[in-house]
Amino acid sequence: MSAEGYQAVIDGLLARKGLVYSRVQVKNQIVVLKNTHSFWRYMQVHTGLGRKRDGTLDVDSEFWITHTEKKPYLRKL
Repeated sequence: MSAEGYQAVIDGLLARKGLVYSRVQVKNQIVVLKNTHSFWRYMQVHTGLGRKRDGTLDVDSEFWITHTEKKPYLRKL
């Protein structure tokens, strides 16, 4: 993203939420969102994972430990 793009996001957050963030904070949050989305997409197309009746994933704890080992923010999923 360009510097203008980051500034637009920062200005939007200030206008809508009244929160002030630095460029680094916004960049870090965007990286987390991209990684979370990539992991979610991986989970949607990964074969061998079971599904519960409501559509949520039905996997063992070993799978979660292995795939979220270095990314603790993914454990919320």
